[in-house]
Amino acid sequence: MGWIDSGLTERAKLEEERTRIEKAFDGVWDGLWREITKHIEAYREKGGSESVATGGGYEDREVSVPNPGLVVSGIAHGTKRRVTLRQGKDKTSISAEFEVDQKPVKADSLRLDIKVCRFGVVCLMQGDKELTLEQAAILVLDPILFPDLPRTAI
Repeated sequence: MGWIDSGLTERAKLEEERTRIEKAFDGVWDGLWREITKHIEAYREKGGSESVATGGGYEDREVSVPNPGLVVSGIAHGTKRRVTLRQGKDKTSISAEFEVDQKPVKADSLRLDIKVCRFGVVCLMQGDKELTLEQAAILVLDPILFPDLPRTAI
């Protein structure tokens, strides 16, 4: 009954992968956030808006960019862009949900899966493409820092 042996072997392999992903998740989550904040700091240093704000809690982190078109009596009027990063419930994915003026922009939504990749290393994936933390950070930040430009190809 080779199919039973095969099924049991495959189940054990999947359980081992789940365990590795679970153990690595916090490191990937924190590493991605560090990369995002590093890019935000570089954006500010190179003349980008000083108003880029980061916040949220551990499971939901966000970056927002006010884009004031007009300031009247110290109040900015214009477009506000925001991306919220959320941990998947099973901690095998990270979603990036985008908003403009508090309205969801589904076209820019992004899902990053955490999988065991080549050589048994836990990595981020978008579809079938492996991503570095830097590439993932660029995918998250590009739509809100440079909404007027064509999307960056990774």
